Amino acid sequence: MPRVSPLGKQHGQSCREVDSKSARSAIYNVIHKAQWSYCETLKGSSDCVNALALAPERDILLSGGDDKRVLIWSTASSPESTSPLGAFTGHNGIIFCVQAQQGTIYSCGNDGLLLKYSMERAASTSSTQQPSRNSETNADDVILAADAGILKLSIHPENHHLVLTAAQDGLVKLFDFRSSSREQGSLPKDNKLTEHNHVEFNPGHPVLFVTTDLSNELKLYDIRMFGASDCKPVLKMKSPKNDVSAAVFSPNGRYAVSQCHNHVPVIFDIHSYDSIDSATNSLAPLCHLTVPETEHSAYLSSITIKTPSFQYIGDELVVCCGSEDFNVYGWRDLQVKLYSLSTASPMPPANDSLEIVNDFILPGARSIVNNVLIHPHQPRIYTSGVESVIRCYSPFSMSQYETPPTLITRKPTPYPDLLEYLERLPSELDDTVDGKAIFFFDRLLGRESFRRRFTDMLDLSPDGMENENMSDDDELEQNIESRES
Repeated sequence: MPRVSPLGKQHGQSCREVDSKSARSAIYNVIHKAQWSYCETLKGSSDCVNALALAPERDILLSGGDDKRVLIWSTASSPESTSPLGAFTGHNGIIFCVQAQQGTIYSCGNDGLLLKYSMERAASTSSTQQPSRNSETNADDVILAADAGILKLSIHPENHHLVLTAAQDGLVKLFDFRSSSREQGSLPKDNKLTEHNHVEFNPGHPVLFVTTDLSNELKLYDIRMFGASDCKPVLKMKSPKNDVSAAVFSPNGRYAVSQCHNHVPVIFDIHSYDSIDSATNSLAPLCHLTVPETEHSAYLSSITIKTPSFQYIGDELVVCCGSEDFNVYGWRDLQVKLYSLSTASPMPPANDSLEIVNDFILPGARSIVNNVLIHPHQPRIYTSGVESVIRCYSPFSMSQYETPPTLITRKPTPYPDLLEYLERLPSELDDTVDGKAIFFFDRLLGRESFRRRFTDMLDLSPDGMENENMSDDDELEQNIESRES
């Protein structure tokens, strides 16, 4: 039986009727012109939410974070009235990544474990159960997959038994859950690298996958060469800065958006061999996704790892990415803009900085936003980060309230004001479940801002700056410790 979309339900229409060309065009036109003014929160986590994933065929959203649980949420009902449907347990540390496919869920974290769950087992699981250090697990399979934390995993688009992992020990491994010996090998380790940040299969070309690490290179591999001693990348892509935290493919696999330290997101066209720099034999970015700096917005990414989302909303290809100014930035209509850049003749020089300016902002967060997830079938965008809540944005009302709420984003507090800030303890944050985490990251943001200012003004070494500010840091730590005691 075809699933009825939320928009179709309002008019008593089936998906087949809504999928008619005229109706679909009308809906897409509304989405294109609308502002993402409606925002609801999903509450159920007890700490930072580090990972989001969708199982759209089951109307399910998954989340994982510092509370060591994978929570299951329904996307078929209003977020305002939604509580977790259940929880998966088994991790002994922070969860970094969750993925789902064909009713199978995988999670990984800083305990080095790779856990496999079955969606059917979640129904009898209480979402309120808080796991202990040695809590029992409701996982179908538990693997000690790394000697260090596993930052990312990726499920093969056509075979949910095959999983890639990227870990802090510098290894990218392949696991086959049909085999008695789950681990199938790893990529040759680069002794210069201490950790891999990200790994992802290409959804349009499943034999390919991309890895990112602490260098400025994104590497594209062929899975058929995995485990071979001479396995080398089929393509290298050069990021503007070191420490590339993520690389996410477009739905057809042609483009990849990457996020790196202290830089805006950039997009690569893996089909564009004309952009390969002959000197480095690596692919240059097709464009940079920029954000004009204003009093209320300035894209920042220097402290936390962020994962953007690259997905269609209606017939528009959209990228969304979180920022350390507590906003989420979106770039829309990219299928037209990227095609125009890719087919430009002659191609611009590889070192030219082609820019696409952001089209919309999602405000409302009280701290850093690290994860963004665009729903492939509904006009919804999910975000999470330092806070213990998940936000859901839409151009349409998702509850009984017809008027969009007023969303006011907090601003990072400048470093010189942090001591006074901690003394007065803003009432909107005091004694909340998120207070401790928010204050911690506010401190990091303030110190980073302080360093940036002085680096721009003076030619000081990092050691000199650290020594100069040691007394302020000690005083700040004492304020935090006294508050927590």
